[in-house]
Amino acid sequence: TSKSFMDWWTIFYWAWWISWAPFVGFFVAKISKGRTVRELILGGFFAPTLFAILWFSVFGGLAIKMERIAELALQERPDWEHAAVDCSEHYSGGVPITPNAKKLAAEGYYMLTCLPKDTQIYHVVEPYGLVSGFLQVMLYVGLIIYFVTSSDSGSYVDDLQSSSGLSEPPIPQKVFWCVTEGAVATGLVASGVEKALRAISIVMGLPFTIVLCHLVLALYRALKKEVGDADILESKRFNTQLLDIFEGFKPMSGSPVPVSKHLKAVVTGLLCPGYAVYASMHRMHPTSKDCGMRESLVYGVLAQLLYIAWIVLMICEVKFEYASSIAWLLYLFKTILLTYCRTAMRNKYNIWGCTLDDMWACLVWYPFVCAQLQIQAETDGEGAQAYFADVDAAILVNTRSEAAKENRVAKSVA
Repeated sequence: TSKSFMDWWTIFYWAWWISWAPFVGFFVAKISKGRTVRELILGGFFAPTLFAILWFSVFGGLAIKMERIAELALQERPDWEHAAVDCSEHYSGGVPITPNAKKLAAEGYYMLTCLPKDTQIYHVVEPYGLVSGFLQVMLYVGLIIYFVTSSDSGSYVDDLQSSSGLSEPPIPQKVFWCVTEGAVATGLVASGVEKALRAISIVMGLPFTIVLCHLVLALYRALKKEVGDADILESKRFNTQLLDIFEGFKPMSGSPVPVSKHLKAVVTGLLCPGYAVYASMHRMHPTSKDCGMRESLVYGVLAQLLYIAWIVLMICEVKFEYASSIAWLLYLFKTILLTYCRTAMRNKYNIWGCTLDDMWACLVWYPFVCAQLQIQAETDGEGAQAYFADVDAAILVNTRSEAAKENRVAKSVA
């Protein structure tokens, strides 16, 4: 075992599940239709978590016990610095070769680190004697069920997404996805690209982590709308949104400024975040008082200096070790300053949100946050609509479209 095992394995495990999140969430939502959110949380989150804790506690404890007994019996001292054990004296190719190692094996005990990793789980239960055979069979059955259900859920989601909106896709199409996904997985495993697959899962999991955080916040907002919470239904929103760029800066509800102004504000936010801080602070403080003007200017200059220092120190990392650590600390300070400005602007214009939302947005999308603050300040919130204006408009359009489709079907039948 390498010294960095825990680091890379933990990161891989996180990224692996995050990369699974899109289709697993789709599948769980589909099979949970008709259940409450509470039931979904209890059955889909708490129950599996408790089972995982129980599983790792039992089998992890057994593995540690077996490893320690074998090391003491064989008088093998592990290399704590490198988290490794010398297996050459007692094992060869995962097979016990010394009398003491063979005696231990007869009792069902092994140095697990000296065995092939794919069979270690089955050796863990050998000390249970006659019951060990049954436990090994159950492990095989559990492994088969895991792969079958994982493949089924994955192919089911692909089937739904490729069925042009059908809630019950045809069975031959589902069989096609099952066969093709199974064939691809078998080919990848047979070709020995395990390391490449781990790297791909980490690469894809990292950017989707950002998307996943936004999805969590969006779900919270959707649930508040569903239950009719007055605080969000009666509030406003910024007159420009962070991701309007994906709509060409022409959102459904319109924009108070032209596209060119949007682009200019984004570029300004990217290169000169201090201006957005100055503009928002200037809007929140009385302009007739010199102290308000000076305070706004101080905040703006401070934000810009933090930004410049962040870039300079990141460049200095090439020559000076740990310069990037200081750089990211300054970036965090800039993020906190932007968060303060965004929170204050929300409070001024009755925009729903929370400080945690603001901080996450400033941390990940700071150029768009700066553009949003700048336009909100320069237009004094002109054109700000109800928080769910776009959602209500989209629902209305979809309802009308469905009604028109039903009318066409009724006429064709008649």
